[in-house]
Amino acid sequence: MKTSLNKVLFLLPGPYIYEDRCQTYVRRSSLFSYREPIEEMFSAAILENQGICCKIIHAAPERKCQCHVLNEIKQFLPDAVVISTTYASCHDDLSYASKIKQISRKITTIARGGQMAFIHMPTIMNCFEALDAIIVGEMETVFSRICETGNLFETPGVIFRWQKNINKTIHPTEKQNIKKLPLPARHLLQSKAYQCPGIGTPMATIVASRGCPNKCTFCMAPSVMGNQIRFRPIEHIIDEIQMCKKKFHIADFLMYGDTFTVSREWLIDLCGQIIETTPGIRWVCNARADTLDPQVLSAMKGAGCWGISIGAESASKKSLDRIKKNHSIDDINNAVNLCNENDIISLVYFLIGFPWETKKDILETLNFAKGLNCLIEIFFPYPYPGTALHAEAIGKGLISDVSPPKYPQQTPVFIPHGMTGQELINYRNRARMSNIFNKKAACLLIKQSKTMHLLYRIVGSAISTIYRAYK
Repeated sequence: MKTSLNKVLFLLPGPYIYEDRCQTYVRRSSLFSYREPIEEMFSAAILENQGICCKIIHAAPERKCQCHVLNEIKQFLPDAVVISTTYASCHDDLSYASKIKQISRKITTIARGGQMAFIHMPTIMNCFEALDAIIVGEMETVFSRICETGNLFETPGVIFRWQKNINKTIHPTEKQNIKKLPLPARHLLQSKAYQCPGIGTPMATIVASRGCPNKCTFCMAPSVMGNQIRFRPIEHIIDEIQMCKKKFHIADFLMYGDTFTVSREWLIDLCGQIIETTPGIRWVCNARADTLDPQVLSAMKGAGCWGISIGAESASKKSLDRIKKNHSIDDINNAVNLCNENDIISLVYFLIGFPWETKKDILETLNFAKGLNCLIEIFFPYPYPGTALHAEAIGKGLISDVSPPKYPQQTPVFIPHGMTGQELINYRNRARMSNIFNKKAACLLIKQSKTMHLLYRIVGSAISTIYRAYK
C-alpha cells in the first residue's frame, strides 16, 4: 500500500506535555510550563529535508480552540495529520481523526505517543474507525524510514488499517541515532508561546541526550528511551543555540535530557564550549541529586545555568526503596546546598500518594520538602504504561486501561487508607505555598532581571504561580 506525502501536519491537541516520556497535564501545575514539541520539530525537519511541506499546531500554548484547529487543517489540506496523544488524553485527542476525515477522506490520520508500544493498539484502532495508522517507537526513526522507502504502510513501527484489517509491521528495535538528527524545525512554532518558568521570556528546548540508566519504577524513560545514553554532539548543540539567538532572538534555554547531568566529563566539556562560543545565554536543566558536585556546579554556573530541577520523589525510605530511586535524602540536602552556594535556583520535585503509602509517609515527605531552602513542586504518582507502577496498578485492579485516570500527576490516582483525594490535594496545595516565602529563590529570580520590563514579567509570573498553587 503506497502513500504519497507532500504535506504533513503535526497536531498536539490538548493541555499536556506530548513527549515520548513526559505526559504531564500542564494546567494544574504551579511551576510547570509548555515546552516546544521536540519530537515533532525533529520529524518535521527530516521531512522538510526531503522537500515535504510541514506544519505544526500546538493548540494549548497557541490558545487555539478546536474550531480554529480544524479551520487551519482545512486551509493547509495535508496528505497526513499526525495526532500526538497521551495515555490520559487518548480518547479526547484521537476524536480529531473523525473530524479530520470530514474535511477530506483522503487525509491519512496517524496517532503517536510514548505509551503506544505498551497498550493494546488494535483496541485503539477499533475504537477510532477514522484512524488510519499508529506510530510505535521514536517518531523520528519512523519518518526517516518513510523518507527512505516512500512507503508509510510498509515502514517498521507503523500499525495500519487495510481493508478492515489491522496490520502490523516489524517493531523497530534500534533507537534513533540522535547524532544524525537535523536542526529542529523551530520556524514552524510560535516561539513566544513557550516561556521560561519564573521569568516569562521565550525559551527554546535543546535536546542534549536521550536514554536513562536508572530504573525508577514510576518513570517511562527507561522503557521508552532505553537504558543506554545517547549523547548529541556538542557541536550540534552549540549550532542550535547560535541559530536560536541569531534567527529567533532567544537567549533562554531548557537543556533537555532524560538525566542531563549523567556524564560529568561530557557536561563539563559542554559548559566549556558554551562559555567559549555562546557567552551570555541562560539555561535550566534537570539533574539527579547524586550527580552534582562543586566542580560540576561551578562549570554550569559559569556557562549560564541559573536553575536546576531535581527529582527527590520522596523522603520516605520505604518509598525510595520501592521505586528504586537509589539516592538518599542526604543527597537531596547536599544538592540543594551546593546550588545555593553557587546562586543557582533549585526546584525539587516530590511524589505523594504511592499505592503503598500511609498518611505518615506522605507527611514525612511534605515536612522534609517544606524544610528545604529551595522551590518545590509536588505531584501525584501516575501509572504510565511501560512502567512497573502501571503493571502493579493493573495487577491490583487499581486502574483500568479502558478508562485511564485523568489529569496525570495533577490529581491523586491512589488514595491511602483513611484519607480522601481532596485531603491529599489540600496537603499538596499547602506545601506548595512554602515557595512564596523562599527569600533565596526570590532574590535569585530578581537577579535575572536585566531591565524593568523583565522585572515586571518576573513579578507577573510569580503572581500567576501563587494563583495556580491555590487551585
